[in-house]
Amino acid sequence: MIRYTKPTAQGYLAEDPEAAIARLGVLEDRLEAVEVQLHQALEQMAALSQAGKTKTATYRQFFAQKLSCLDCLGRMGISVSQGENCFSRETK
Repeated sequence: MIRYTKPTAQGYLAEDPEAAIARLGVLEDRLEAVEVQLHQALEQMAALSQAGKTKTATYRQFFAQKLSCLDCLGRMGISVSQGENCFSRETK
């Protein structure tokens, strides 16, 4: 991987700040997409659960999607707390 930043004792430095900001923007877009996908999976799971369809293949697919999103976020150091059909993000 080509790093656009260098860690220092005070934080990070970027040799090319514009390139670093552009790359950060792409990373934030991808993170947002994973969060949206997680939220949609949780909504679908809740709807199926209310309909008593927790044993269906569709429910299990959304459950797997949920686990995949949580794993992706966890690998990025982001923990997710689930509330009533929503979640909050806490960076470790």
